[in-house]
Amino acid sequence: MIRDWQRITSVHNHIVKEAQKLHQRRTRSESGLFLVEGETSVIEALGSGRVERLLVREDAVERFESVMDSAFAYGAAHIPEVNVLSFEPMARVCTTESPAPACAIVRQIEQDMKTLKRAARRVAREAEAEDSPKNAEGLSDVFLGCIEVHDPGNLGTIVRTAEAFGVGGVLTSPGTVDVYNPKVVRSTMGSLLRVPFGTGLNIEGQLDFAQTAGLKVVTTVVEGGEPLTDVDLTQPSLFLVGAEISGVPGIGIEAADIRVTIPMLGSVESLNVGVACSLVLYEAFRQRHTT
Repeated sequence: MIRDWQRITSVHNHIVKEAQKLHQRRTRSESGLFLVEGETSVIEALGSGRVERLLVREDAVERFESVMDSAFAYGAAHIPEVNVLSFEPMARVCTTESPAPACAIVRQIEQDMKTLKRAARRVAREAEAEDSPKNAEGLSDVFLGCIEVHDPGNLGTIVRTAEAFGVGGVLTSPGTVDVYNPKVVRSTMGSLLRVPFGTGLNIEGQLDFAQTAGLKVVTTVVEGGEPLTDVDLTQPSLFLVGAEISGVPGIGIEAADIRVTIPMLGSVESLNVGVACSLVLYEAFRQRHTT
């Protein structure tokens, strides 16, 4: 049975216009909302209980009716408003070339640096008490510091990889692309809703975070560091990764307990920051779980 959800056929509808405004960082910041696009990501967002409004393309109504039925059946804490959009207004809402089957307007996750610091201190203390950080679940005692990472795809890759290896949290500096940028949200494939993170923390603030939490600072450098597989990455740490061109600023390199370089062949000068971060996290994970 098709529910009597409000149909929207005009690109001038106020709901369409409000959703379009979420393409802008300023609106996202002021409203505390962001846009999630695509069937898989929208379904994951519904499971988080943070969706304020669901926008469904008219040819996908039956599919999302079953999704909403499941949400009711499992006692979802918050059931959103639902609108059905014809193709043209849906195309205005979406940032992709072809409009997605559904979009969701989602409440942003409240950031609490005190909570993140407490979590970092706790896992560092536990690792020291057990004297065996290799037994840590995933990389819960590792935090990522992103310094002026400008490319949305790279930041999305970093967040998704962070979830894959169970990283304790992700920090981003001013100048780093907005974590709620639609391209970042799409490339995280739902990980953004589950990975703890703190934003707007400059390099000095991130180094202070590491010091007060009892974390070692591991900085990636293009050259001059120790080869990745030769260093001990089993200690509670803050891994610093930098912008695609300039890398981690000098203060982050000078303050590092460990400087890591990824060995490469040929004339390639450096790796994409998302790829480099993935390699470093994998090596840290491998060291903890090698028997």
